[in-house]
Amino acid sequence: MLFSDSHTHSVFSFDGHDGIPELLSAAEKAGLASIAVTDHCDIDCELKGFYPPLDRAARAKAIEEAKKAGSPVELCSGIELGQPHLCPDEAKRILSEGKYDFVLGSVHNLEGVPDFFMLDYGKIPMPEINDLYARAIEDMCKVAAFPGINAIAHITYPCRYAAGYGIKIDFTPFYDRFRVLFEVMKSNGVALELNVSGLRKGGDIMPTADILRLYRESGGEYVTCGSDAHTAADIGRNIADGYGILRDCGFGWVLRPTSKGLVPEKLV
Repeated sequence: MLFSDSHTHSVFSFDGHDGIPELLSAAEKAGLASIAVTDHCDIDCELKGFYPPLDRAARAKAIEEAKKAGSPVELCSGIELGQPHLCPDEAKRILSEGKYDFVLGSVHNLEGVPDFFMLDYGKIPMPEINDLYARAIEDMCKVAAFPGINAIAHITYPCRYAAGYGIKIDFTPFYDRFRVLFEVMKSNGVALELNVSGLRKGGDIMPTADILRLYRESGGEYVTCGSDAHTAADIGRNIADGYGILRDCGFGWVLRPTSKGLVPEKLV
């Protein structure tokens, strides 16, 4: 079985720590077949000056130089496109100007609401937390329908930070909303990401196993698996565990990013 890490961040992300050669070297040591470097591009936040803009030209050059250095690991140029539906013209321009092998769509924040990791969940009533998450799922439907998106990242993203306040979000009331999201994804050929970053942090996968099973029961077949690494040390961490979880949840294949597109890898 060939393992791939489809969600990684380099120093070109505002919160990344290592260069692309370091990520590639770590991927080789981890025995990966390929990695997709999916640096952040949260368009609305960049335009408002909240985050520094992704230097796409410098990053593209760094990726090409890393490829020329030679490695048994296939290096894929990816991007994590945050909130493209809030700035559709700019998002389309970014995608048209770049040559991306893999595009992750994500919702880190709502319009007029800070990134979910910035919120003080200890001061937010539970009904309001649930309302914010319901709105996030609605926005994910818009991202899934956005042209050029290959997969939706960490669809339970807010739970990562709510858990730090001892708050556990009950996803059961959101099942109908998830089913709507899954239909949009299936209609547009968009995959669901299994984000395993929580495993190395003592938390849970995103989404949780019950939601993975719901996706599978809803006819969902396309899945990717990513570590969401922001350092070279975390490249490939728990990817094998993620593949096992997907298999246990009834999936037969995982999609592996390559320079020629997403390739199905049989889960054995």
